[in-house]
Amino acid sequence: MRKQITAVSVMVVLSFWGVMCAYGAGTSGGLVLTQGPNARALGMGEAFTAIGGGLGSMYYNPAGLGFMKTRQASVLFKRGMAEDSTGAIDAGITCGRGAVGLGLLYYTAGAIELINTAGVSSTVNAETDYLVNVSYGCPLSRAVAIGAGAKVLRSTLVEDVSATAYALDLGVMWRVKKISFGFAVQNIGDKIKYIDEGDNLPLIMRLGASYVSKGLTVGVDAVKQNDNDITEHVGMEYVLQKAVSLRAGYKAGYDAGSITLGLGLRFLKSCQFDYAMALMDKFDNAHYASLTFRL
Repeated sequence: MRKQITAVSVMVVLSFWGVMCAYGAGTSGGLVLTQGPNARALGMGEAFTAIGGGLGSMYYNPAGLGFMKTRQASVLFKRGMAEDSTGAIDAGITCGRGAVGLGLLYYTAGAIELINTAGVSSTVNAETDYLVNVSYGCPLSRAVAIGAGAKVLRSTLVEDVSATAYALDLGVMWRVKKISFGFAVQNIGDKIKYIDEGDNLPLIMRLGASYVSKGLTVGVDAVKQNDNDITEHVGMEYVLQKAVSLRAGYKAGYDAGSITLGLGLRFLKSCQFDYAMALMDKFDNAHYASLTFRL
């Protein structure tokens, strides 16, 4: 049966939503749109705006798909700092001169207790989100690529109050020998509205640069979200014998999860396992694991 939400329950929902906004930057709604479910990028401190060629570009700069040369598929699971968890399935294929990426992300914030109109308590999922992402990147030349992505977010609070939002990503990437530059604008869209309360989507602007040489990749990003201060991201990856990748990153301007570590293991030539960990000061560390196939 459909649960009836009392005034007290609605206050709990709004309070929970406020807490979720406090964990993220600013007071935007639809904070799942700020998540980048890619273990390689997360291990590098999410300094990924100017690093292309893989499915992670869908969540940082869709123009990077323009440099993807193989078909790819990836699955990811994340265990967060509380009882929240994230799962994602991504796939990409070359299409004409460019490549198309399709992603499905699932997020749950864990369980909370509510009281209905009869005074009976029940345990429900505090928040459940589904995000569909369709992105396309196309090279204009060997050095320049552009990209765009469309997103649909369906979010449900306490298994009763739902909202749908639509967003658009745009990006461009330049490659000059060993150095790349990237710029992206993410989550261009209207408000996400629960009942009569609406919040702006987390509009994000990303500017990044990367350097690649002899197994070493270094990325640097500056990220601006809505009315918040600019945050800086620095990350590196070093590949040993084309089989083992060591990663580390730092995110300046965050209250938690500033330091990230990562590991990648390639096997069977076409398969790669990636793991990342975000070190939290006051919460449990966040863990990410993914498996990627290249065909």
